[in-house]
Amino acid sequence: MIRRLRKQLRSHAVQLLDRAGHLDRALELRQRWNRRRNFAQERSVRRSLAATIQGLESERSEIVGSLTGRPGQLRGGVGRRREHHRVVDAMASNRALALEAIERSGVRYQQLPLDSPNRYRLAVPDSARSALLQALSEIDVTVHVFLDQSGLAKREQIFRLDRLRLQQVERIASEVTVWRVFEYLALPDGSDAFGDLHGCEIEFWTDDEDGMIRSARWNELTTALPFTEFGAATTEHPLISKPEFPIDLVYTWVDGDDPAWLRRRAEATGGDASQRHPEAASAARFASRDELLYSLRSVERYADFVRNVYIVTDQQRPDWLDVDADGLHVIDHSEIFEDTGALPTFNSHAIESRLHHIPGLAEHYLYLNDDFFFGRRVLPNLFFAANGLAHQFLSRALIPIGEPSLDEKPVDAAAMNGRRLIEDLFRVTPTRKFKHAPYPQLRSVNSEIDSLFSEEIERTARSRFRHPSDLAVASSLHHHVGYVTKRSIPARIEARYVDLGQSNLEARLDRLLASRDFDTFCLNDSDLEFNDQVRKARLVADFLESYFPVKSRFER
Repeated sequence: MIRRLRKQLRSHAVQLLDRAGHLDRALELRQRWNRRRNFAQERSVRRSLAATIQGLESERSEIVGSLTGRPGQLRGGVGRRREHHRVVDAMASNRALALEAIERSGVRYQQLPLDSPNRYRLAVPDSARSALLQALSEIDVTVHVFLDQSGLAKREQIFRLDRLRLQQVERIASEVTVWRVFEYLALPDGSDAFGDLHGCEIEFWTDDEDGMIRSARWNELTTALPFTEFGAATTEHPLISKPEFPIDLVYTWVDGDDPAWLRRRAEATGGDASQRHPEAASAARFASRDELLYSLRSVERYADFVRNVYIVTDQQRPDWLDVDADGLHVIDHSEIFEDTGALPTFNSHAIESRLHHIPGLAEHYLYLNDDFFFGRRVLPNLFFAANGLAHQFLSRALIPIGEPSLDEKPVDAAAMNGRRLIEDLFRVTPTRKFKHAPYPQLRSVNSEIDSLFSEEIERTARSRFRHPSDLAVASSLHHHVGYVTKRSIPARIEARYVDLGQSNLEARLDRLLASRDFDTFCLNDSDLEFNDQVRKARLVADFLESYFPVKSRFER
């Protein structure tokens, strides 16, 4: 009763603040109450976990009480302290767990192509259920199984498999087509747990009287086999849908607080400011909150297909960066601008126009700003088709009509210039912008752009600050040219854009952290002033440390 009254009072207070025109304050209060509630729940779950794991022993590693689920919906699980921090390693660990049980039970199995970026798939005969369940229960106290049965809440579909609980599981396990076998793999304090999402799927195939064994769901290899061939089916070559070429990743980065860089910028700013839009030299564009550190953590955690990482910068490197890390290359502007005489430059459009000149860069690469992050595990075919075509991610935002002027935002002016070039050469009109997400690039397309529009490209490269005549090569023009020359195609990506200057920033970040259901996200600073710089820095730091708490190989 008291709890209900408190909730009603809080809701009433939020409504009053909203009516009085203080919506931001109302939302901030609501977020504070939610955080307090979540903290209390976490403390309760931790106490319960401590009691649960008392007396449990594992022969393989240290047992930890893992915290799983979203804020406000936390659950506790008996897990293991993990020795790895990439999603693909958690997937492999759970597959090894499933294979150990299969080997113990002596049943045949068939490996299947991935249906999800998050987990491996195996198939066994339907007759193997009992033996397999028994074998899983004998491996360790940390083994769990997720049984997806309609009508049950998720917490009621996860079972820890030990001998004492086996009878509770057998009935449901006998009815579902797919088991998902996993362990909670967590940090020593139980946080950041990899759970059922990355479990290994075991699906059960049924025997026919004609000697065939069949799957109840589709996969990319086969849905039926002669029983004598079950377990041996494979392909001589990679599947046609899987990209097999190397893919690199390119960042542009600047430390806007570096005194030497600030001196160079001050000296270069002395030109005619009347020929620049105010955003062209805005301090927000050069602010660094260690986004690159966390973006690299996201690469290691979620984008395990990346071959090399190139960081393009102006005589700078972060203090925390391990320049000797495997696959990491720091590229100075002088290495890609060569003898253009355009340095120093503070124009991202100019830098974009020269990225494909990086020595040793793969034909297929992703271009990222340092405020781009991978939000969950991604595969290369999200960005490139297996036949080599680049993907492009169209936005619903439109390129402004007309010719650019000093009043246009630099990003709009560059898109308008690119549209004019496409119209003049190819007689088609692009109208849409592209999402703030990693930009798939073909080195050959950018080299062709150098030839097709040499005068405009040279003008952009020589512009030290953003200028109304600029082109946005990597983030816009590449996609248009690639499309009209049949080398780039529209594709879908789940990408979230967060403007750090917008109201209710804390709630937006909390929702993103809780859901983790976007392939990528961008935390972009702007000149909006709903949040001061101190508040932005605090909220972003807390969010990124919570999302990516583990150091990557790129850090000292």
